Amino acid sequence: MTVEERNSMRVLAVHDSAGQIISLVASPEDAPTVSVELRAGEYMHAVDVSELSLDMEESRIYERLAEVAENFRVDAPEAAVSEVQLIPRNR
Repeated sequence: MTVEERNSMRVLAVHDSAGQIISLVASPEDAPTVSVELRAGEYMHAVDVSELSLDMEESRIYERLAEVAENFRVDAPEAAVSEVQLIPRNR
């Protein structure tokens, strides 16, 4: 296992039906999967977030997640969960 693989993080995005991110949950890639209680109209998908790793300072991890929530939305085609991706928001 490479250093990069050991430092990688899993990110779950909780979002609404329009893909607007409500919250992001990050954990080490090899940690047990976290559970999030969803409210009506909320969905959760794993997303790839670049420039995010465990070797970053904690404050920088939070900053990066805030940047993602502010600047992206989740594009999740109904039938293709494996094709979930982050796309820039239209402002």
